Amino acid sequence: MEDFLTKAGAYLEQVEVTQITDEQAAAILWPQTDADLPASSDAKDIIRELQKLKQKEIDLELHAIYLSDYYRIKKIPRAFRIKNVPTIGRNNPEVCRKWIGVLNKCSFDLMMVVIEEMGRELKITKYKISDYELKNTALITTPNCDALINKLSEDLKQYKKGLICFKHQKLDKGNADYTDHRVYKCLVGEST
Repeated sequence: MEDFLTKAGAYLEQVEVTQITDEQAAAILWPQTDADLPASSDAKDIIRELQKLKQKEIDLELHAIYLSDYYRIKKIPRAFRIKNVPTIGRNNPEVCRKWIGVLNKCSFDLMMVVIEEMGRELKITKYKISDYELKNTALITTPNCDALINKLSEDLKQYKKGLICFKHQKLDKGNADYTDHRVYKCLVGEST
């Protein structure tokens, strides 16, 4: 390993590194920004963008809720299960239990990292929604938009309802894995 690091370090010293100065970047970058582009004045476009933002808010909120619930009941959802078995000692139940304990800790730590990041993303998304609604208040509050706003509200309710149903199904499958002892194959003598 040390020989590899020595060789890699020697190679890295020989690699040419190009650094662009701020002046060079200013000459290369496009002078306009997204803020310079005209905002859409079409109500349907504005509602569609608002729907995307609100769906992202729902996604983040529900995902964080369900991951938190998994953590509270000390079960690991399928997406966070690390499918790895010991190469030596896989027939020794004590080694398997220790191995699983390490994998569980890693999975739970990863869940906490993701939950924390979703909280950060949710705050940003809520700010974007608020900002977007504020910037487009004049158009959103017109009588012509009432039908679009009502449809948006109904679509978001249906979206959330469908997502909750999907999350419940995943939770049920995860619980069934634990009930039927399908989570850790090395404890039942199977290899993956």
